[in-house]
Amino acid sequence: RADLEREQREEADRKAAEEKAEQDRKDAAQAAAKKAKYPGERAIVDALTEHFGVPAEVVMAWLVEIRKAA
Repeated sequence: RADLEREQREEADRKAAEEKAEQDRKDAAQAAAKKAKYPGERAIVDALTEHFGVPAEVVMAWLVEIRKAA
């Protein structure tokens, strides 16, 4: 019984850590989006980070390259 309770606590702790990491990632993405120079960048960064898990720094680098090419 003690082993089961310990395993449940460990699983709950692991799940909480994963949720915190996900929230931290979303917060970082939102912070990067707020620094965007152009209004549409914020939406692009938010969408790619939230839906596809692409780091905000990578999205910003892509946008810089796209602007250079345009």
